[in-house]
Amino acid sequence: MTDAPIVDEKSAAIFIVCLFYAVHMVEEFSFGFVEWADRYFGRFDWKQNLLGNSIFFVFVVAACWGYYENQTRYLWAGMSVIMWILANSFIHISCTALGREYSPGVVTATFIYIPCGIYFLDKWNGSGLLNWSNIILSFLVCVVGIVNAQLMAVTERFREIGTMKCLGALDRFVLRLFLLEAGMQGLAGSAVGALLGGAFALIAALLRFGVRG
Repeated sequence: MTDAPIVDEKSAAIFIVCLFYAVHMVEEFSFGFVEWADRYFGRFDWKQNLLGNSIFFVFVVAACWGYYENQTRYLWAGMSVIMWILANSFIHISCTALGREYSPGVVTATFIYIPCGIYFLDKWNGSGLLNWSNIILSFLVCVVGIVNAQLMAVTERFREIGTMKCLGALDRFVLRLFLLEAGMQGLAGSAVGALLGGAFALIAALLRFGVRG
């Protein structure tokens, strides 16, 4: 069995994402994420959220370890982690800008996640694995899809929005509601796209090169 070609000579750097994720969680839970989320979700269960984040952290570590061990086979795992932290940054920054209040986690998302994501995307771009035109095109397609879905959602829910405003909901609350919905759509689409892309890439590689013993 031949060794896999080395894509990233400093593949261990991917583990810095795990450290950044832990720092991000510390900021969220230390600066009022529970109270912030409770205002929008109602009866926010911080224990369940902490458990979910802990489980997700294990998956992040596993993805980073797979990329570290074999960058060729598990390149999709490393890219998925980077795309996730960039999507997380987008949600935090959007909530802060549109809600005009501090979103717990936005500092680490802005000053740690974004530079980290740009670093790895630029590294993969330099290796010929990515090009910025494809990345920008992918983001534009996602933006158009989400904007179209949200416009339809707002148009079809005029009565629901009117009812909420009659009950005392402020404009910024309604705006945040649709923002969170758009963010969840983006995350769900990214996750499904990453899984399907990885699966199709693996199938194509097996059909083209076969299985080496």
